[in-house]
Amino acid sequence: MRCISIPVRICFGQVLVSGLAILAVGCGEELGPASPPSVGSDSSALQQDAGVTAVQAGSADGLVETVSIQMKLDGNDTYLSKWSTVTRPRLLELGVRHIRGRLNSTPGTISKYQDLAANGIKLTAGCWPQNDNYSDASHCIAQANAIGPAAIDAFDGWNEVDGGKAGNDWPLDWVKWETTLWNAYNSSSTWASRPLYANSLAHAVSADKLGDRSAILDYGNLHSYPAAGPPSNISDSWIPQWTQVARSKPLVVTETGYNTCITCTNGNGVSLLAHSKYLGRLIFEYYNRGIKRSNIYELIDIGVSTTDRNQNWGLIKNNGTLKPAFTTLKNIIVLLRDPGSSFSPGRLSYGVSGALSSTHYSLLQKRDGRFYLVLWQELSVWNIKGKSDIRNADNAVTLTLGSSAKAIRVYRPSTGLTAVQSGSGTSIKLAVPDEVIVVEVTP
Repeated sequence: MRCISIPVRICFGQVLVSGLAILAVGCGEELGPASPPSVGSDSSALQQDAGVTAVQAGSADGLVETVSIQMKLDGNDTYLSKWSTVTRPRLLELGVRHIRGRLNSTPGTISKYQDLAANGIKLTAGCWPQNDNYSDASHCIAQANAIGPAAIDAFDGWNEVDGGKAGNDWPLDWVKWETTLWNAYNSSSTWASRPLYANSLAHAVSADKLGDRSAILDYGNLHSYPAAGPPSNISDSWIPQWTQVARSKPLVVTETGYNTCITCTNGNGVSLLAHSKYLGRLIFEYYNRGIKRSNIYELIDIGVSTTDRNQNWGLIKNNGTLKPAFTTLKNIIVLLRDPGSSFSPGRLSYGVSGALSSTHYSLLQKRDGRFYLVLWQELSVWNIKGKSDIRNADNAVTLTLGSSAKAIRVYRPSTGLTAVQSGSGTSIKLAVPDEVIVVEVTP
């Protein structure tokens, strides 16, 4: 299998220590195989009073390429019945280029996948075994062929195999089905170029039962829900567990997110405000840790319930009303998207004084030379036990540039696309909140 072909260069993040910029893990070309980031480490923290130094940027559009959204076009009434009024127009408005969904042979679903592909949104296509037959993936090939190679850019495996689908023998069945998919797609002249994500797991510790399976997958596949906590907790469990399975192969996240049902008893929900703050930070925390794709679960609430979390994961309420997280994610994508041919981002000489250990960052660049320093405080914004928002004080810092900038503009994606602060020259004072802000530097 080949890796996803994306004309970007992705850098994982840096740490500023005693005035020196140290590349925490380095860069990998496009989405090709690369050494995994240091597991359990925080690769995006700014240390206080770091001096001015040249720091390598990643591609702004590379960040956009990592973002995906879960879709349910394989029979879910919410997505299908609201296709013309909510599902399709809002998906196009959001600006993502990737969706995740199951392969399907229904003509209506196939046409929808093809329509989205014609609008630049490609499918990560999952396929499950039929009738407990783990040695036959012919239906996967047939369904993929019906959708067509123009619409599919990656394959997903069986969903959360350890969650009860295969009983106590699930590790054996996991390996059987992953092997069958690997052989089926690789033996197809149409699909051999598409990467195969591993069968997913519901629990990180389940990876202990699989061992090294890097020979039958292109990407390890995490379902790393932060459980109403900060997104950075992915480093503590999911990444090290899955590295046992994928080894040197890179990682993707095909399910992650937050539900917004704070009264539900079958899972920790968060407020709409916390949802917006956490999701905005999540895509950068995952990017900094080398996650090649982050699929947010999901686009639309599939129902209305104050007791069932499963109906409350969307960026959009069931009635079509946008949640604040939709706006935050959409504006991040608008600010950073920069499609075009491959290029090598440069370095920005800068330093940040006054930064707390909680202040994290990603440094990105567009093809026209503009740099984007994304800052946030990686703090809890939701009191899980008390079911209330936590108000954290901003971190007052000073950004100092190595050379004068023609323009410096600061954006807060949760509030819109108009700069909330502007300046020029070699320094600017900033208040870093517990949500993402984007500092645009025009050299």
